[in-house]
Amino acid sequence: MMNKLSLVSFWKLCHVDAHGALTMPASRQKIAHGDPGACCSGAYSIFQQGCFIGCDKCHPDAGTTAFNSACTPIKPTLPDSFRTIMVTAPPNANQITHPWLAPGRAPTLDPCGGNSANSWQPEDLPKGPAAANWSAGYVGEVAWWTVANHGGGFQYRLCPSDSKLTDKCFEDWVLPFANDHSVMKMKSGTTEHVVPVHDLDQGTHPPNSIWRRNEVAPAATSNYITPSHPDLVGSAVAYQHDKIQVPMYPGTYVMQWRWDCEETSQIWAHCADITILPVPYNMYSVAMAWNGWKCLNLVDGNVTNGNRVNVWDCNGQDDQKWIWKNGNFVFKKDQTKCLDVPGGNFAAGQPMWIWDCNGGDGQRFSYGDELGDGSFSLYSGDGSVCLDIAGGDSTNNNSIQLGDCNGQDQQMWLIPDPINLQSGNVCIDLPGGNKVNGQPIWVWDCNQGENQAWLWKNWNMRFGPDLTKCLDLPGGDTTNGRQLWLWDCDGGENQRFGLNPDTGAIFVANDITKCVDSGGQHSGENLIIWDCNNLEQQQWATPSLIARALEAEASMSV
Repeated sequence: MMNKLSLVSFWKLCHVDAHGALTMPASRQKIAHGDPGACCSGAYSIFQQGCFIGCDKCHPDAGTTAFNSACTPIKPTLPDSFRTIMVTAPPNANQITHPWLAPGRAPTLDPCGGNSANSWQPEDLPKGPAAANWSAGYVGEVAWWTVANHGGGFQYRLCPSDSKLTDKCFEDWVLPFANDHSVMKMKSGTTEHVVPVHDLDQGTHPPNSIWRRNEVAPAATSNYITPSHPDLVGSAVAYQHDKIQVPMYPGTYVMQWRWDCEETSQIWAHCADITILPVPYNMYSVAMAWNGWKCLNLVDGNVTNGNRVNVWDCNGQDDQKWIWKNGNFVFKKDQTKCLDVPGGNFAAGQPMWIWDCNGGDGQRFSYGDELGDGSFSLYSGDGSVCLDIAGGDSTNNNSIQLGDCNGQDQQMWLIPDPINLQSGNVCIDLPGGNKVNGQPIWVWDCNQGENQAWLWKNWNMRFGPDLTKCLDLPGGDTTNGRQLWLWDCDGGENQRFGLNPDTGAIFVANDITKCVDSGGQHSGENLIIWDCNNLEQQQWATPSLIARALEAEASMSV
């Protein structure tokens, strides 16, 4: 017997409500209730309704569309251009209160979903095994789909697993999207469509957080959005795959997927357990950009000519240490050996191996297609083929090969060279490798040690052995002589620096008249801020990789 809901009303729920589910990573709901199947079964019974914008709680007895006057809603904040339902006319008196009309401003019964089959009780599912292991600071893949499509949009969020799972906790950890397109994988499993996204950061909650529009049109009429591809119409047709930026902080988390509907007063919210793993630090690694736990690896470290090069879990060992030198990838342990295209055969599918360094074309690579985060395609031959993972499969021992350049994930690499930022004979140095917040930074004789290894990523200078730590300008104080220090990376303006690739000047991003200065260029002198003057103590020599990585950013600011 069902509480509160009659059999008739429950039948209506199954036939008129929106139904959707988080499909990647696997949600607690999927694990507890089985794969989503027919209407109102499995994870599709976990949703909430009667959730009106600006109200302090949901009113599930109000049904799926009608407004319950028990609360006073706020005015919609959604721009008309982001409407997905009845787009040719203003929203009616009920629709104007629905969640997507002010993304994130409607409450939930429970941030991980209310159970419609159990009197709308919160799910309160226990922590399970990790459904995904993501690398700190890299990107993760997420996906969801609708079975009954009622428009709207969605967001992904985190909450530390040892915290109480509340709306507020998830709102504090919104996951930024890391792609400007979605991959729509059709239900048939044989077709994919890459489509542009529609991201909104105005009138959203949390304030200025990005919500992404559902890219499947509910129907092929003028009342709904025009899809980017004619296949993307209806319900239960496609999974929307996206990439999100993984935080820098290792630990265990609960990820929330939240879908705010427009045609109904429903919110679908499912949760998944994930682990964020620390990335083993190897200043000589060639790592996959989207999976920092996978590296270019020489099988068994065997330098015999013709030995295979494969992909393997990053482990910081000698087998995975390479030096970029004059367009070659030189094996660090034996610098007479280089990454090589066998016989100079630049055909797609050609496996890579190790060979005596000979300066030939088969050992020359170049960078291209920088993403703004330090990741690149690695071109070979005439530039039409790129370093690639066979089939895009990063399973250990899969071959590294050449592939026709396509800019896809399996061809994007993050290469944290030993980035020693050098002025004269001294380099930016963390004294004693002490990673405590507030540790002053100085310059020291360049020695290529880990204390002098930095990774420039998204305007931040991160400390290589601990990428959660950044070069920081205390309090944003640009007074001449202010010493820089180390602090937790927080995305603040006081941690944003740019590089002028023509002069070598490192400047403060929000005040390009102020530059990083090495003083008298002697070991032990403070690293300070000073008026930009183009003198030698403000000219920093960087590897060509860094100049290329920052050229586009610097040209916008200098």
